[in-house]
Amino acid sequence: MSSKGISETAIAKELNAPNSFFKLDYETIVERIEALEQINEELNDSNLGLLMSNVVNYVKNLEILHENDYVLDDKEKEANKSCLTVSPFVRDDIEILKNYLIDLTRKNGKYALNIFWKDPQTLVREVDDLIESNLENIIATNPETLGYSISRLIRRVRYCEANGQPITDTTGQFAYANYILDERAFVKEFGARIDLPEIPDRSEINAQLPEIIGNQDFVQILVNSLDEYYNGTTNYRDIELSLESNSIFERLISIFEEKFQAKVIGKYTYQIGDIYISKNKLERNLKAILDGMEKAHVPVDGNENEIVLTTMLYNTIQDPEAISKVVQECLGFNQEDTVGGKSLWCI
Repeated sequence: MSSKGISETAIAKELNAPNSFFKLDYETIVERIEALEQINEELNDSNLGLLMSNVVNYVKNLEILHENDYVLDDKEKEANKSCLTVSPFVRDDIEILKNYLIDLTRKNGKYALNIFWKDPQTLVREVDDLIESNLENIIATNPETLGYSISRLIRRVRYCEANGQPITDTTGQFAYANYILDERAFVKEFGARIDLPEIPDRSEINAQLPEIIGNQDFVQILVNSLDEYYNGTTNYRDIELSLESNSIFERLISIFEEKFQAKVIGKYTYQIGDIYISKNKLERNLKAILDGMEKAHVPVDGNENEIVLTTMLYNTIQDPEAISKVVQECLGFNQEDTVGGKSLWCI
């Protein structure tokens, strides 16, 4: 190794170290040296410790970023070395960012690469949570927040909304108040003993959907199908439907937009009544369900209401009472001057 710029003294010291890279197998050491050479990192006494890190994964992630037009300067590479060395999620996370057209460029021109600490399932759920909390603008103005605890951010927002505190920056300099974006600023502003509102558990809401929507056996099958989809995928790439299923997809989207009176209120957001729905989540869920129904030869006709409602409400963290109210409105329950009181229109 002395030919690599490492002195015999450094090698002797490394041999006696408790966590010496010499304990790695020979092939791993060679792979890591070659990876360093790919990025023109000359191995020497001062950076010998790099061989103890997964530099192969680091170089691979740099290549993935380069392939996707992320241009990192040396400072960004150094600042994000820990994440890029450890994370196995970069490629799949980038696919999610593409699907949502999310730009990771921060106000200072640097990339918010801390997002790549998150696994794809967490990332896609938290992006949808922001959208369905009517906070999609945070994604555009402060993409770095995607690398932090989204549940804590949403709870801060709900606390402020419940207590008449603005969530936007009242000075007009920035889109959101600093105490929304930064938990330390929130504690400084409101104190450390604040009880933040709890967020409904998405799995508990999913379990309630059959009862809330009705036609319980069928809706339970739909919920199980989506459980299976989310537990079995990591890339969330667009599902390609057959021509027949794609035609049904378009028809059900039309029902959602026209008969359920869903309003587009943002780049990613629909609103029905008092709840917000992620456009990407709705379409992803609907395609997953239709793909599964076609493979299982399950008919769609007569089940349109249940399919649309399940796809839009699955994995929501919104208030159960608001969900129940919207379901009743979508299903057309209304008071009639007839025996039985309420009637239900069917598609």
